[in-house]
Amino acid sequence: MKSLETSSSVLSPFFSPRELQERWRCSRTSVDRIARRAGMARFCLGEGRNGIVRYSRKEVEAFEAKRRRESQSPAYGLLVRPFRKCKSAGTAAGS
Repeated sequence: MKSLETSSSVLSPFFSPRELQERWRCSRTSVDRIARRAGMARFCLGEGRNGIVRYSRKEVEAFEAKRRRESQSPAYGLLVRPFRKCKSAGTAAGS
């Protein structure tokens, strides 16, 4: 009989959104947005509310390594997209 320790020490080839949420210290919505913008494939198992989503461990780790390299680059500030200005309720759309 296999012990639980040996089976749980084997890394899954996938991350759940909750695991990424904890790993990246952000919300579930942010995980989905980051993954979508990075072009990560979503693996959907099941359908509707009972379905689950998983992301490839290799893709996640490659994304993190790329971001790490970019953040250590002297030109890092040039790679970051600028923030968009928020429109105030009291300003005109053209200003």
